[in-house]
Amino acid sequence: MKILLIAPASGKWQHVGRSRAFGGKAFRFSLLSLLSVAAESPEEADIRIVDEQIETIPWDADVDLVGITCMTAVAPRAYEIARHFRGRGIPVVLGGMHPTLCPDEAIQHADAIVTGDAEGVWQKVLADVSCGCLEGIYRNEQQRSLAGLKRPPRHLLSAQEYATINAVQATRGCPHGCDFCAIAAFNGRTQRQRPVEEVIAEVKDLHGHMFILVDDNLTADPEYAKKLFAALKPLRKSWVTQSTLAITEDSELVRLMADSGCIGLFVGLETFVEDNLTSVNKTCHRVEEYRQAIQLLHRHGIAVEAGIVFGFDGDRPEVLSRDDSGRPPVSVSQRNS
Repeated sequence: MKILLIAPASGKWQHVGRSRAFGGKAFRFSLLSLLSVAAESPEEADIRIVDEQIETIPWDADVDLVGITCMTAVAPRAYEIARHFRGRGIPVVLGGMHPTLCPDEAIQHADAIVTGDAEGVWQKVLADVSCGCLEGIYRNEQQRSLAGLKRPPRHLLSAQEYATINAVQATRGCPHGCDFCAIAAFNGRTQRQRPVEEVIAEVKDLHGHMFILVDDNLTADPEYAKKLFAALKPLRKSWVTQSTLAITEDSELVRLMADSGCIGLFVGLETFVEDNLTSVNKTCHRVEEYRQAIQLLHRHGIAVEAGIVFGFDGDRPEVLSRDDSGRPPVSVSQRNS
């Protein structure tokens, strides 16, 4: 079976994912979703992965099946791609965050959709494609264990096009229930964990010194995280991941994270207005603790990238012109004087 797996582009659709900061390469690690689908396919399958941010979609490709992953921002483009291939009589299956959360909409644009994890259902999809009897919506009846995950076939990606293709996942999901978070909706406020030894075995086999742990909240279970960090330390690799500032409540956890090679952390601060956090049920952060928590991470050599949201119900226009203390921001000229 010939399978074409596509990650639609955002923005102007093509070749916009490159950054001078990464030597003209794309910084995009969401392709782990398509790699996971490829890993679940039979060894004899002829699989091609196309990332529209770095290459043109082969519209006339001779394939038996097209799989498209999408989040909400690129759903219109995913539907456009699907329409083209379905017009050629090629079955299209949609999966990912948007089809999972909006299945009634997504199924109108595909022959079938996969909601939730692909593991456990993708083989059924392929069997039904072979017999021409796709069922519409495929889902696991219950969350599956992450033990024994198949290795992502990274050779299907063009390594030279990306800042890194070394994306690894140790956990999935987050136990917090922030109202705005798609992760909580997708995973049902749970976190599943891979056996530490399986994560370490995969990291050991990666080429290069740098990798990314693409977990939603790696340190949600501090005891699991500490065990993982202790096992990573002897590998002497550098890595980045995502977490919450709740990790700074445990100084040992931060130290172990730094000692194991962590050099960067994405944290969703969301807002500098405490009432905003309360209004969306984000209970793991306190605005007045931001500065101290980030300083602790910096002292351990961990850079912080902050995700910030403007437009909460409690925000007014002045939220854009003040710092966390309510003072007007310092201008660039004042900083440089």
